[in-house]
Amino acid sequence: MMFTLRDYQLQLVDAVDRSLLEGRRPCLVAPTGSGKTVMLAELVSRALDSGEKVIVAAHRNEIIKQLVRSLDEHLGLMPGLTSGPASTGIKLVQVCMMPTLARRPLAVQALSGRTVFLDEAHHIQSKSYQRILEDLKPGRFAGATATPITPTGGGLGKWGIDELVLGPQPAALMSSGALCSYKLYAAPAEIDVEGVSVRRGDYAVDELMERVIRINGSVVRDYRRFNPKQAPTITVTINIEHAHALCEIFRSEGISAQVVIGKTSQADRQDAFRRFERGELKVIVSVALIDEGLDLPAATCLQVLRPTKSLRLWKQLCGRVLRPSPGKDHAIILDHGGCWTRLPLPDDAIEWNLNKRTKPKPKPVEID
Repeated sequence: MMFTLRDYQLQLVDAVDRSLLEGRRPCLVAPTGSGKTVMLAELVSRALDSGEKVIVAAHRNEIIKQLVRSLDEHLGLMPGLTSGPASTGIKLVQVCMMPTLARRPLAVQALSGRTVFLDEAHHIQSKSYQRILEDLKPGRFAGATATPITPTGGGLGKWGIDELVLGPQPAALMSSGALCSYKLYAAPAEIDVEGVSVRRGDYAVDELMERVIRINGSVVRDYRRFNPKQAPTITVTINIEHAHALCEIFRSEGISAQVVIGKTSQADRQDAFRRFERGELKVIVSVALIDEGLDLPAATCLQVLRPTKSLRLWKQLCGRVLRPSPGKDHAIILDHGGCWTRLPLPDDAIEWNLNKRTKPKPKPVEID
């Protein structure tokens, strides 16, 4: 199956292509659900046509699988894989897990000099990414992300990106049907963050535990009130202990729920995702695993029990439920952390900045 790029996707790919030809290191910026893996596949195709060897890199298994699938479906090629025990031989196009490259300097050496396309490129600031990219010595480089900022909101200019290629804002994609609309509810049971310390731009998780426990008894009540049809839900918690506690609360109320976290085996993750897509599993309870790269169009309700000041985290989380899916009229965002009062709404325009801190000002809004 081959893809036909949408107009905005073609325009973005052309813009990245021009930037690369001019010797720049661009980053494609487009909302979650806009089709970045398809656009990356098209960029790979153009690089191959120019006689280049290519690396497409990311940091999680779920994203790696999506990239492999996109290259197969869009280009009809099966890339080589450098990803833990699933690694294969080296091919013209190599899909690489960044943590695997960090552990395998010989693999980095064997792949040096290639054109590199980095998905979820906001991680480029990490020491391991910087070291890997330095050792890879890319012939050309481009990134892609929905959130081109560091965890504290800083720009990516000092980390090797020298141009942002900006795609359409979420509101435009919602209007065209590329993303679904949403209803956001300020949950009656709200987590009190008064006096909680802020570290590296976000609330200190260790100080939140006592606060989130206070509303445990209201979590399912609010879930039922604002999601009466029990549409497939992702519930985001502050840590693993919190995730397991809430999972048991859902189950005690007769609602099928499962914890999916970083330590969950690949087999158990995939089984949970399949049951979730079929409607057999109503709630996936997670911590950080679902904030990036998880492609579950059936996910319709996001229940946020993780108060945050992080624009990056908030945008990534909201993006999990904005993908269109058959029978999905709109997404539901149930905010227990007051995030909507501190951060933009999912369809608010954001002026991303390459070299300065992005400080969006949330607009006043009335929530029914």
